[in-house]
This record gives sequence, structure tokens and C-alpha cells, in this order.
Amino acid sequence: MELSEIVQYKRDSKEIFDYKETPVVSLPQFVIDRIKPCVEAYEDGLTFEGAVLCVNGRDSQGHPVDESNGLPMGLPEITPEFIEWRDNFAFKSLRQMKIAVALIYRYKLEDNE
Repeated sequence: MELSEIVQYKRDSKEIFDYKETPVVSLPQFVIDRIKPCVEAYEDGLTFEGAVLCVNGRDSQGHPVDESNGLPMGLPEITPEFIEWRDNFAFKSLRQMKIAVALIYRYKLEDNE
């Protein structure tokens, strides 16, 4: 891991495990754009698990999920940039936790990544 990745990993860990108030999660804009429609769909009956699947764009078996699976309309396309961010080996677990925190606290987000 490079020094910049170590700094990023420490920041991400602190956001998840060491918060004092309602956590504010830093995510890139392309992730925020996938989270917002999912949170807004809670009022239409989307479950937390459905929201996680929605943001990730795939189910637990790795199959694609989209509007035809009953997920919110208006989601941005899954880009190679998002896939690279989501599937980064060193950060995958922390990034999944950050998505969960953003979904739970209804996207109190900062775009500073």
C-alpha cells in the first residue's frame, strides 16, 4: 500500500469506528448519486438490504440488479470508475461499511474523496 492509501484507509476507518455525533461519510460523487435515490425510495418500501443491493448494482451472487428487479428508478449507470472504487481489494470492506452508514443516516455525506 502506498502512503496516500494508508492515509485514506486510516481516515475511512476513523469515519466508521470513531465518530462522536451522527457520522458524516466521505464518498465520491458517483457513489453519492447512487445512494440518494435509494434512500428516497425508503418511503416507497425499499428495504435496507434492497438499498445496499441497489447501490452496489448486484445481488449477493454477483448478478446485476436494476429497475427491472423493483429497484428505484433514476439510478445512474454503473461506470467502470464505480466498479473500480467498489471492488478495490484494500478498501472493499470499509467502503461497504461507508455505504451502509450513508444509507442508515440518510446520506449525510461529504464529497471529498
